[in-house]
This record gives sequence, C-alpha cells and structure tokens, in this order.
Amino acid sequence: MIMGDINQGFGWAPVGQRLLNEYSQGTQQHESGPNANHAKAWTEIKALQTMQHIVGLAVNQMRLLHAVDTFPRGGLCQGPALKEALRRYEKLWLPLVAAQTTASQQQMLSTAQRAAASSNHSYHSLVPPLDVAFLWHLHRLQPEQYEQDCRRLRGQDGRPVDVLHVTAQQAFAFSDGRDPAGAATAALWHRLYPHEPFWPPATPAKQTESFASSLSADLAAVAVRMPVFLHQLLRACYIEVGFFEAAVVRYTKFLLLVKHHLELQHPIPPLDIGLMWSSHMSVSGVYAADCKQILHRTLQDMPGASASLWIECDQTGPWRFHWSNTWRAWSEEFREPFLVPGSGYVPLDSAHPAESSIIPQALACYEQPAAAATGGSWRAGAHALYLLWLKDPCIQQQQQQQHESAAAARQKTAAQQE
Repeated sequence: MIMGDINQGFGWAPVGQRLLNEYSQGTQQHESGPNANHAKAWTEIKALQTMQHIVGLAVNQMRLLHAVDTFPRGGLCQGPALKEALRRYEKLWLPLVAAQTTASQQQMLSTAQRAAASSNHSYHSLVPPLDVAFLWHLHRLQPEQYEQDCRRLRGQDGRPVDVLHVTAQQAFAFSDGRDPAGAATAALWHRLYPHEPFWPPATPAKQTESFASSLSADLAAVAVRMPVFLHQLLRACYIEVGFFEAAVVRYTKFLLLVKHHLELQHPIPPLDIGLMWSSHMSVSGVYAADCKQILHRTLQDMPGASASLWIECDQTGPWRFHWSNTWRAWSEEFREPFLVPGSGYVPLDSAHPAESSIIPQALACYEQPAAAATGGSWRAGAHALYLLWLKDPCIQQQQQQQHESAAAARQKTAAQQE
C-alpha cells in the first residue's frame, strides 16, 4: 500500500508530503531507485508488530493513570504517599523481581530474544500493586537510567541481572491481590516481606520519612508532572477510535522524522504522538528492539513526562528550542499541521468539567486534611470523573446488589458454622 492510500484511509489529503511521496515512489519502483531506502524505512515501521496493538497499550496506560489520579491520601504524585510508593518500588519490588531471574540465562540472549522470549522469565507473570505499577512505568520511560538501575540488582544466583524488560500484557497491569495473577504475586510478596502490606500500602511512617532513593532516575520529578499529562487526556477525543488511528499514523511519521533528522537531538512531539511514544517505550524490551531495527539507536527522551506540555509555561527554557526544531522539521517534511485538535496544551488550572459537578466535600475526601484546607492536591481530574460514575443510578444499584449478595453469603457461612 502506498502513502496516498494510507492517507485517504484516514481522511487526509496527501498534499506536499515530500518524504512520504519519496517513500511511495520508492515502493512503486520496487525499492530499486534512489528512494529505495526511504520506502524500506516506511515499510519497516509500518510492519512493526507493536504498531498493530499500540492503541491497546495507550488505552491501558490511560487506565493506569486514571487509577493513580483516584488514589486517596493526597494522591500518588506528590507528598508522603509518593515517597512511600518510591520506597516500596525501590526497596521491595525491584529486588523481588530481580530474585526471579538468573543472570547467566539473560546474558545468553540477544536484545531481540529477551524481548520475545517472555516465557523464559518467571517474573513476567507478576502483577504489581497500583503504586508500584505506576513507578515501574515511569522508570521504564527513562531507558538509560532504567538499564543502569537494573544492572545494580542481583538475581537468584547472586549475579547482576540484565534489564528487567516487561511484556505488553504486564506493562500497565496492576492488582489489589484478589485476582489469580495478583493473588500469586501477593503471596510471593508476603513470603518475602511478611510485615509489608501488598495493597493498600501502609500509611507513611518513620521508614518512609527516612527513605532516600539511590536510583539514577529521578522518579519523583517525573511523577509530579504526570497529572499535567493526564489532564490533557481527559478529553472526549481520547476515547474515539478514529482519533487513536490517526495518532498511530502520526507516531509512525514521527519515527520516520527522527530517523532522517539526526539534528533532532531531543524531539518533542504533540500530545497524541507522545501518548503513543510513551506507550511504546514502556514495553521496554520491544521498544529497545524496535529502535535498534528502525533507528539504530534508542530514543532516550521521556515523553511520559510530556515536556511539550510545559513549554506554555516556560517560554525561554531549553525545551522551547527543541519543540520549535521538531515543529519546523515536521512542517518541512510533511507539509501538514504539527498540532491537531486534541494534541495541544490545556493548563492544569482549567478544571475538568466533572469537578464543577461534584460538591467540594466529596472531592475533599481524596485529600490529606492539610491539603484539603489549602485547595487540594495536584490532580488531573479523573477522580472527579470517578465520583460522577459512582453517582450513576445503575452503578449504585449494582453496588447495592453486590453488598446484599455479600451479606447473604456471610450469613449463610455463619449459619453453616453453627
């Protein structure tokens, strides 16, 4: 399929797209002309298996971030709850996962083999609790630092482990320990850490206050920016299939741009592309293999933190330069808008409409007393959407039926025991 067919399939006019026209010409020449390398690159990117299910990854990432935004106690993106999550991730989860690996087995595999041979690592069946899943995701959005931090861990044979890559099914999964996979993970957790709850996490205490991270990745700095990222995603277009399909094509073009514009040292994409990029990057082994195949290097930027969202507030910062360069290169090569509806910046102080539909006392239940008194914590607005969902009469009826069924089951059990 040539580029004209692709663009028409998504309702786009294939006008003035120099690079893309070259790729289609190269394809029509059966990769024998001067544009053969261009055609080959476009075909390779389209053929990546990741591109076939990247929309599902993006939806799962949004699901994870929505859950994070509804966490009580002031939220997981700041304050004591974030610090306790960092402690649990670094001191408990990473050693637990590393203990399921054998370094010597990992070292015998190539990068591509590590990405594909998921059954070789028993930790791929593990499902973390929400706070840990969130920080694990943020850690993988910094590939270089994540690799450094993983290599400091020790496997079951006492030797340093390789990078703890995850599968697509594991990348955004989380559990409270009641489903089968979560229950198995919780059992392992309790066996290794009998005094540490799996879920929910304990109230931050002295061990939280004394904790200091030794990771090379500054996960707290990334976490505090995630509400800004999620705030952009709370728009109607981010549940529309057509919007996601267009975002996949735009992400494919972005990879093409990065491949042929080596001067873009820190390419910064619009939000729709950034969502696809961060979803791809979080499946760390597959992402590393795909980058090696297509770009012959790994893109090390951190799209999950969405630096592009901060340029509205930082007109003179270094990211403004990189954003402008990416915009310029995109416009020159594709002759189409860099920003499309739904991909621009929405300030966090522009509250989500759901927040105005909820009484302040209900929203305050998510906060620590001190935070509630000063206007609340750093949130995107998904917590308000969740409260609106709970107010739905059908949901309330279902919950009432569940409570009644649970009460009847308890009474039946008690009667049998008598």
